[in-house]
Amino acid sequence: MGKPNKKNVKSTVKIKNKMQNKANKGKKRRSNENKLKRALKTEKIRDDNVEQDDKKLFRTIRYDDEEGLDELNENKNRRSKKRKNNSDEESNLEANYKAKPSMIKKMNEQAKKLSLALPIKTKSGQLMKNIHTLEHDDDDKEENVVESEQLIQEKVIEDEKPKSVLDIIREKKEFFDKAKIRIAFLSRGILENPQSEMKKLKELRQMLSLPDVRQSYILKKLIVVSLCEIFKDIIPSYKIRPWTEKENEQKIGKDVQELKEFEETLLKQYKLFLDYLNDSIKGVYKSLYKSDSEKLTKQTEETVRSFGLICVRSACQLLEKLNHFNYTNDLIEIVATQLTSKISEISKISSETIRNIFAMDKTLHLSLEVTQKITKILKQKSFGVRPDTLDIFLSLKLREIKVIEDDEKSKKIKHKDKMAKYSRTDRKKLKEKEQLAAELEEKKLSDRLKEKSRLQARILEQIFMIYFRILKKSPNFKLFPSVLEGLSKFAHLINLDFFEDLLKLMHEMIESDKLNFRSKLHCIKTIFIVLSGQGEALTIDPMKFYTSLYNILLQLSAASDLDNIYLLADCIDMMFLRRRKQIPTARLLAFIKRLTIVSLQLEPTGAAVILNILRKLIGINKSSDLLFDNEYQDSGIYNPELSEPDYSNSQNSALWEFHLMRRHYNKMIVDDSSEFLKQGNVVFSENKMTVGDIFKIMNDYDDNYMNEPAKYGKKFKK
Repeated sequence: MGKPNKKNVKSTVKIKNKMQNKANKGKKRRSNENKLKRALKTEKIRDDNVEQDDKKLFRTIRYDDEEGLDELNENKNRRSKKRKNNSDEESNLEANYKAKPSMIKKMNEQAKKLSLALPIKTKSGQLMKNIHTLEHDDDDKEENVVESEQLIQEKVIEDEKPKSVLDIIREKKEFFDKAKIRIAFLSRGILENPQSEMKKLKELRQMLSLPDVRQSYILKKLIVVSLCEIFKDIIPSYKIRPWTEKENEQKIGKDVQELKEFEETLLKQYKLFLDYLNDSIKGVYKSLYKSDSEKLTKQTEETVRSFGLICVRSACQLLEKLNHFNYTNDLIEIVATQLTSKISEISKISSETIRNIFAMDKTLHLSLEVTQKITKILKQKSFGVRPDTLDIFLSLKLREIKVIEDDEKSKKIKHKDKMAKYSRTDRKKLKEKEQLAAELEEKKLSDRLKEKSRLQARILEQIFMIYFRILKKSPNFKLFPSVLEGLSKFAHLINLDFFEDLLKLMHEMIESDKLNFRSKLHCIKTIFIVLSGQGEALTIDPMKFYTSLYNILLQLSAASDLDNIYLLADCIDMMFLRRRKQIPTARLLAFIKRLTIVSLQLEPTGAAVILNILRKLIGINKSSDLLFDNEYQDSGIYNPELSEPDYSNSQNSALWEFHLMRRHYNKMIVDDSSEFLKQGNVVFSENKMTVGDIFKIMNDYDDNYMNEPAKYGKKFKK
C-alpha cells in the first residue's frame, strides 16, 4: 500500500471542521431563540396582570364593587413586595382613581339630559352649536340645563369670533403676494427650459380655475398676460401635426419622445387657454349687460370691462404673432366677433389687429379666412353694424396680378456675352443648367401667381357680394359712404359683366337724396376708375356724371372736411387730366369758372388745393386764355345756374375771382392768385405739386406768414 496523499487528508479535516462549526452555530441560535420566547412570555403575563388590575380598579370606581377592591388590594400587596421603590406612586394613583368617580357620574348624567342638534347660522355668518334637553320634569333640572347651555354657547362665541376688516384685508394681501410670487416663479421656470417644465405651464393655467383666484380680477389679469407672453415665446415657428397610428406604433428615440410629449402638452394647454379667453369674454358681456335689478356698481363695471379688454388684447396679440400655428380659426373667431362689440375700446383693438393682418399678409390665405368670417358676421347681424367694420376691407392689398415677361432680345444678348467666354463643352453644360433653372423658376412663379389670383378672386367675390347687397337691399344708409369708398378702391378689379349694372346703380344713387357730398364723390370716382381700366373697351358716354359733379361743387364750404377736397382733386384728375383728349372746350371752361367761384368760400388749405387744380386745368387747353379777357367771344351770356356745363356759355365769362383773392390774409394764396394775373405766357402745365405737398406746406406755415389787410388795401387803391 502506498502512502496517503497529504492533500486529501487536509481536505477531509477541513470538511469536518466546517460541519462542527455549523452545528455549534445552530445550537447557539436555538438557545438564543428559546431565551427570547421565555422573556416574551414573562412580559406578557406581567402586562396581562397589570391590565386586569386596572380593569378591576375602574370597575370598583364605576359601580362600587367591593369584591373587586379586595382583589385589587391583594394584588397590590403582592406587587409591593416585588417593587418596594414604586409603592408610593401606586398609592397616589389609587387616590386619584377614587377621587374621579363623582366627576364621571356628573358627566354621564349631563350627557343623558343634553343632546346636540344641527348647528345654527347667525346673521354674521358664524356657526353655533344647538343644544337642547330631553327631560323637562323638574324645574331645578331645567335651570341647570339652561345654565349649561348658556355656558356652552358663550364658549362657542368666544372660540368663533367674527374677523375684523383689517384681518380680512391682511389675509387677502398675504394671499395676493404669495400668488404673485408663484406666478413669477412658474413663468420663469417655463421660459428657462420649456420642454422639461410643461408641468409648471399646466399649474399656471390651472390657477385660473382656483376659487380664490376667480374672485380677484387682478390675479386673473396677471395670469392671462403672463400666459400670453409665455405662449408667444415658447411656441415654435411651425405648425404641429398630430401623429398617425402607424407613427405611434413605431419605435422612437428618447429625444423624439420628449419632443412629442412637449408638443402634445403645448397644444393641449394652448387650446384650453383659448377656450378660457373665449368663455371669459362672453362672461364679461353677460355680467355687464344684465337686467336693471342685477346691475353692477361703477367700480365693478370698470374692473370687469378692463379684464375683458385684456382678454381681447391677448387674443389679438396671439393672432398677430402666432397666425402660422394651430387653432388660428379659433383666434379669428374671437377677434372678428369683437368688431361689433358695444365697448368701443374692444372694437378698436380688434379692427386694428385685422388691419395689420391684411397689411402684412402676402399669401392671402389668412386674409381669405378673415373676410369669410366677417361676411358671416355681417349676414347674421343683417348688416346692422357700424361703418368702421366695412372700412377694414380698405386695408386689403389687392391688385392686378400679371406675370412679368422680360424681353427676349435682351436675354439673348446677355446670353451671347456669357457664352463667348467658355469652350464648346462648357457651353453645352451651361445651356442645359440654365434651361432647367429657367423652367423651375417659371413653374414656381406661375404656381404662386395662380394660387394668389385664385385667393384674390375669392376675396373680391366676398367683398362685392356684401357691397351690392348693402346698396340694393340694406336700409342702413350710414353704410353707403364706406361701401362706395370700397367700390372706388377695388373698381379696377371688377369683372366687365357687372359694368352696366354698376353704372346704372351709381347714377341712381347720385340722383337720389340718400347720399351726402362725400358719398357722391365716391360714386363718381368709382365710375371713372372702371372706365380708365378695363372699361376703356366699352363705348359709354359719362356726360351725366360730369353734370352731377358740376352741380354738387357748390356744396363745398369752409366748414367742409379737407378729405372731401382731397377726394375732389382725385376725381378731377381722372375726369380731365387723364381724359384730356375726350373733353370738349366748353365743358373744361365751365369747370374752371365753377372751381374759381368755389375757391372763394374755402379755408386757406382748400383754396390752395383748388388753385393748384386750376393751374393744371388751364394748362390743358390754350382756349382757357379766353377767361382772362373781358370781351365776349360768342353769342350768349354766362348762366351759372344752368345744370349742364356744356351749355352755360362759360367762354363769355371772366375770372375776376383772382382779383379778390389777392386781398386774402394768407400770403401763399396771394402769391398763387397774382401768378394767374401776370402778363405774358405762363406755363402752368409744368406744375407737379401734389395735394399732399400742399397740405404739408400749409401746415408748416406759422402766424408770421399772414398779411395785414390794411397794407394791401392801400396798394390796390393805387
